Amino acid sequence: MLGILLIANLGKGILVVEPDQLGLKLMPGVTLAEVAARYPDITIVDETHNIVQLPTGTRKDFWARFDRDCSQYYPACYIDRSLSVPKAPTFSFSAYSEAVGEQLKGLFQGEYGAVIYNTGRKGQREVPITETLGMMVGRSLSYLIPGTVLGIALGYLLALCAVWRPWLGRGIDKLHGLLLGLPDFFIIVIIQMLAIQLAKQSGHKVINIMQFGSEVPLLIPMVAISILPALLVYGTVRIAVKREWEEGYIKTAYSKGLSRTRVFFRHILRNTSEDLLTILPRTITAAITALVVAEVMTGTFGLGGYTSNPSIAQVTSLPVTCAILACFALASNALFLLLRKLIVVNTKEGA
Repeated sequence: MLGILLIANLGKGILVVEPDQLGLKLMPGVTLAEVAARYPDITIVDETHNIVQLPTGTRKDFWARFDRDCSQYYPACYIDRSLSVPKAPTFSFSAYSEAVGEQLKGLFQGEYGAVIYNTGRKGQREVPITETLGMMVGRSLSYLIPGTVLGIALGYLLALCAVWRPWLGRGIDKLHGLLLGLPDFFIIVIIQMLAIQLAKQSGHKVINIMQFGSEVPLLIPMVAISILPALLVYGTVRIAVKREWEEGYIKTAYSKGLSRTRVFFRHILRNTSEDLLTILPRTITAAITALVVAEVMTGTFGLGGYTSNPSIAQVTSLPVTCAILACFALASNALFLLLRKLIVVNTKEGA
């Protein structure tokens, strides 16, 4: 969890705007000197571009103050809008340390971060993550869990089909190799294009490809999440079954008159169950990675995709949302470990 906290705040150590400067868009007829006279604490840095220097650590306060004073002095308002002043990206260890310290302090005080929205000329609006966290968790889990289960089941069944019908297995192996070489976002784009073509042919929307208001895509994220777990399970079980077919006890079983079907279901499946349980934790990690990609590509406001929303200026809740996904992975791994303890796997057994 500490690692999540440290990594999630790395971006706050990278300064891309001047920390103690603001660019001002003035009302018609107003000069920067008049603004400086009204706010004696600021210093004019660039009169051509209306850039002012603020006292150290007061940038957010002045930003809010300018907006508040504009409403107070209207129509004699001097400042139409406050803007950040860009700079060449630099890493500030002091800013990074301060961000980590503030995050820790907030967590201990029950503050789990916020989402800061751009609101046009009104500046920015900060919304605590707790107001939307329940919705985000429910939305992400609604396709993360079924997508993962679908992927595991599909990969396992395809592996069994490939073993049971070798001619079918050769085709599945080629498809497996092809899909492994394709990135997640490319697969999602293909699915979205197919959905668009389907809508054109049918004359109405069949599958949601992006989030529009309360309409949230479900099928595309679920399918995208299921692909990599299916590939991992298929490859692992396929190799494990092939290994078991070459073991000596298989010949012994045949010599005792056991049929291929009985050998397969009585011995092969049982002896490869440990391989399946070993790969399952990796499928969870792969599914979470696919979740983030799917939500970003479909514009879904969930645990993985909310940071890419174009209306959001900044998020301070990334450690909390990452921790939730990490807890899901840890809980799943604990479940798989328990299954390995409960299921007695007798490998290399005789017939």
